[in-house]
Amino acid sequence: ILHVLGLAKGFSHQGIKVVVVGPRHGRTHADLPFHVRYLPVVPRPRALKILSYELALTIYLWGQQEIWMRKAAIYIRRGTLLLAPLLIARVLRLESIVEENGLDWELELGKLTGIKKWWHLSLRRINEGVFQLAKLIIVPTEGMKQYLTKIFPGITQKTFVVANGVDQEIYRPRNLAEAQKQLKLSPEAKYVSYVGHFYPGRGLEILVESFLEVVKQVPNARLLLVGDGPLRKTLEKKVRQLGIEQYVFFKGFQPPTKAALYIAASEICVAPFERRYQRVEVSPLKLYSYMACARPVVISDIPIECKGLSEAARVVPPEDPDALAEAVIDLLNHPEEARRMGKRGREIVEELYTWDVAAKKVLAVLNQDVCG
Repeated sequence: ILHVLGLAKGFSHQGIKVVVVGPRHGRTHADLPFHVRYLPVVPRPRALKILSYELALTIYLWGQQEIWMRKAAIYIRRGTLLLAPLLIARVLRLESIVEENGLDWELELGKLTGIKKWWHLSLRRINEGVFQLAKLIIVPTEGMKQYLTKIFPGITQKTFVVANGVDQEIYRPRNLAEAQKQLKLSPEAKYVSYVGHFYPGRGLEILVESFLEVVKQVPNARLLLVGDGPLRKTLEKKVRQLGIEQYVFFKGFQPPTKAALYIAASEICVAPFERRYQRVEVSPLKLYSYMACARPVVISDIPIECKGLSEAARVVPPEDPDALAEAVIDLLNHPEEARRMGKRGREIVEELYTWDVAAKKVLAVLNQDVCG
């Protein structure tokens, strides 16, 4: 959802009237420079939720004057299906853009058997239909474009690369001590943060394991795990097994403004992705958020869309707790180098990886298609 809201904000900054349409569930968002329209859906089961959302989208879109007058473009950050807006765009000859930001549905295919494999093959067919209906396709990295167009060669000419971004007004440099004071963190400690979901593949068990060595070398180091997800109980158990409960703190999910504050309160931020992410180039919001807050990053050596990464981050082998610990310890012991890297990271983000930059690039692709 943060991706959708960030890009919508970027479009609105370019003078575009934006309406974000989504299913009604979870919290709502206020004080935004665009309108958000929540549609009713059946919450369970998942199949019925998807179908009810397609129906609600159809009714809503057919009722919009801009759609009928052909004064709108439809931008879809794709989930499963979402065929209704594409079919309407095709019938009324509207510009339609589909953004594909992840290939988990494809990367897992080789590991599956039986009914799960059948389901994923069916999903691939659905995805092929979605891509064929779209006028334009946006992906965040060149590597993802190559992977996707190898599977679906018919979409090569209409697929374009636009990197993800970050809201630089929320994720911005702040004074370290002031951020720690606001969060009531000890000024005597040196904080290392991970901010994001606790999902498989994010390297969180490796991170926790590495921190045992970190606290041996830097006794006042503390690890902040800001987020939540299916691995939380596993991580809590591992922390107890290692006997480092007094050094590792679980902070739960936080709204963007507070998540940014935790980043600002940290000496270093980490993104210890596992080897599974080496298959396709990624454009991680987590990395851009850290850099936007002017904090140095320790990140796994995976294909990443980030020019100048080596100037703002220490890159370590994935799934290597010793290398991860060594990089964290070195930056904690060299604060001037850490500050220099953080400053450079902010400069890179301002130039290349904000939602305003992404919105301008999408509009350039759209204008090129219209004029062409």
